[in-house]
Amino acid sequence: MSGIPRSAEIEKAMRDLAQKTRQSQSALNRQAGMLVAKGRYEKADGLVAKAKALDDFQEKIKALRDELRQLKRAGRSSGK
Repeated sequence: MSGIPRSAEIEKAMRDLAQKTRQSQSALNRQAGMLVAKGRYEKADGLVAKAKALDDFQEKIKALRDELRQLKRAGRSSGK
């Protein structure tokens, strides 16, 4: 068998995860903005820190997607 079974489904799940993560990050930034407008800076800082942590998470998702693509290419080139 060539390729990786169900790899298209795995890729879609990772794309969906990346999209939902971006949406969560946007929501956190909006909430932080509202807190800043109310002068609640400490709480806003906490939300900004979470949003920044999601940047790292996004990088991990990207790395996994890249790794999956490499595995798919390796499977094609080795004739497996």
